Amino acid sequence: MVTIKYDVTDVEDFVPYAGPTPPRGVYEARVSSGEFGPSSKGNDQFKFVVVITTKKKDHAKFNGCPLFPNLVIGDLSEEYQKKNLRQIVKTFGLKEKGSLNPDAVIKKATGMMIRVIVKNENSDEYGLQAKANGLLPFKGEEEPEDGAEVEAEEEAEEAVEEEEAEEAEEAEEESTVEDDVAELDRPALKKYIKENNLEVKVTTKMTDDEIRTAIVEAWPEEEEEAEEEEEAEEAEDDGLDEMDRSALKKHIRENKLDIKVTTSKSDDDLRAEIRALGSDDEEDSENEPPF
Repeated sequence: MVTIKYDVTDVEDFVPYAGPTPPRGVYEARVSSGEFGPSSKGNDQFKFVVVITTKKKDHAKFNGCPLFPNLVIGDLSEEYQKKNLRQIVKTFGLKEKGSLNPDAVIKKATGMMIRVIVKNENSDEYGLQAKANGLLPFKGEEEPEDGAEVEAEEEAEEAVEEEEAEEAEEAEEESTVEDDVAELDRPALKKYIKENNLEVKVTTKMTDDEIRTAIVEAWPEEEEEAEEEEEAEEAEDDGLDEMDRSALKKHIRENKLDIKVTTSKSDDDLRAEIRALGSDDEEDSENEPPF
């Protein structure tokens, strides 16, 4: 049997927080721990655990409440990630220019008193929750100016909103046909085929995965879709659909089109012939030499 050596003499006892939920505001807190690693999208980020620790009478009842600020900084071409890095620099007293050693930042931050901006979110599963929405440097006994505090809070909230909007946009852009059909059952797959006018014949021998593969293979390329839309727009814009038989005859005469109008031809037949001649004219003009 494997044995494991351990030593927990220096480890603090875990005490789960059971107090009230802190409302929106700025709270004094101590950094309990930190780590540096990839975010869900692969960008480098700092993940801190901070615990509200204050002597202020109106905030002391929230002492012990843990908060978990995550600050993504892996792509500094993104404005909100620049703002995240600025929060780290200002909060932990780093130089505004230079190189960054994540391990050194975490070592310096651990145990440090800071201020954390808290916002509230409602969850169906957990109810009202307090979320860390930004970090600020600790001011000690000196109260920060209201204007500066509000400005910092608004800036932090703006960064979070930009991040959420960016993630939503990326998720929308990355959505594919494969994603759309991955979770659909057989009736839903059939409905998907019908709604998108796909040339997929579903047989009893086909498995659901085979149907999904057939849908992906039958999905039109983006260029083909664009061409079809463009052709449809051109057809709609020529005004022929609005013309009655008299107007169609007039159009043929005025444009000297080689079309014979007979009683056996419907209005749609005439429109089709007009459009066909129009397409031929365009092709001829394109093939004419440039002189």
